[in-house]
Amino acid sequence: MIAAARGGGAHHSGHSLASCRPNNPGCARASGRVPRSHSLHRNAQQYGRDGRTMEGSRTIMAISVMGIIVLLCVVCTFVDGNRRPMETPDNSENQVACDSPGVMGFVTECINVPEDVLSAAKTQVERLFDIGRTDYPDHSYTSWRIADLSYAYTYDDLGGMRLAIYQMNYEFLTESPDSVVLAGGMYITEDNWVMPGYPNSTYLIFRQDGDKLRYLQSIVENDCAPGTQLFTDDLQEILARY
Repeated sequence: MIAAARGGGAHHSGHSLASCRPNNPGCARASGRVPRSHSLHRNAQQYGRDGRTMEGSRTIMAISVMGIIVLLCVVCTFVDGNRRPMETPDNSENQVACDSPGVMGFVTECINVPEDVLSAAKTQVERLFDIGRTDYPDHSYTSWRIADLSYAYTYDDLGGMRLAIYQMNYEFLTESPDSVVLAGGMYITEDNWVMPGYPNSTYLIFRQDGDKLRYLQSIVENDCAPGTQLFTDDLQEILARY
């Protein structure tokens, strides 16, 4: 009995080893392990689902980017359409002025001067324009422009004042160019702009108090420049009034 039992046990053990070889499908099912072919099949299915998920994510991302671009374009268009004109800086800083030639009186080039200087220059040219139209009605002046305005010189102490000198050139537009008789330093351009005096010979005198420039007077000098003795002598005659 004991021998039979041992023999039977040995026979049972041998059967178990033979039936549990890796290539035996029955053993795989019994042990709970999944065959390699089944595992590869599930991996392929999972990869397909992951690929479709990634492709869908990329599509959503592309649509989102396009939506952001369209939104930015709409916002930029709205801002450009509602942009306000550039505000004038304070008097302590220089101003770059470029007025439109479509209006009465303008600055032809971008001029980098303090606002006090630009304002005084416009006022003086407008005054001269009114005088020109009154004195020469046959010239039919219709507009004025400042062709040039730039810093020229500084007197640190002249008559107890610090003076800043700016040089200016201006022109008047005529509708009757044939009626304009040129004399002295006058000229007329091909598009009928007239310089009624001596070009680049008008100087604006400013008293400088800190950051402020107070306009005093204009002076016309066509044979000397600021800083020379002749210009200084003429300037002192003007300052004697102040």
